[in-house]
Amino acid sequence: MSRTGRRASEQGLLTITLDDYLKLLRWSARAIQSGQRRTIPRNLATILERLELEQAAWETTLTSYDESFCHAVGPEQSLSQVAERMGVHHLKGVEAARRIFR
Repeated sequence: MSRTGRRASEQGLLTITLDDYLKLLRWSARAIQSGQRRTIPRNLATILERLELEQAAWETTLTSYDESFCHAVGPEQSLSQVAERMGVHHLKGVEAARRIFR
């Protein structure tokens, strides 16, 4: 549990642990930084499966975050829930979420 309770995993947005998320981010950063397309290791592929993401969609999310999202990343329904909690009608990223998340 974080001090603020504002992590996505604490708000029901991510179905993975913080440790798994950090492992996935570290591998992804190395893959993106190398500029070479790499097959994700099986132990990390299971994390993407839990998030219902294909590897290519995950990479797209990371490399185009600023253009596609703002406050949160996730399936359209999750973005709607975050918007409701924030007291706004919608969040940037709904169209991208429809393309990326199954």
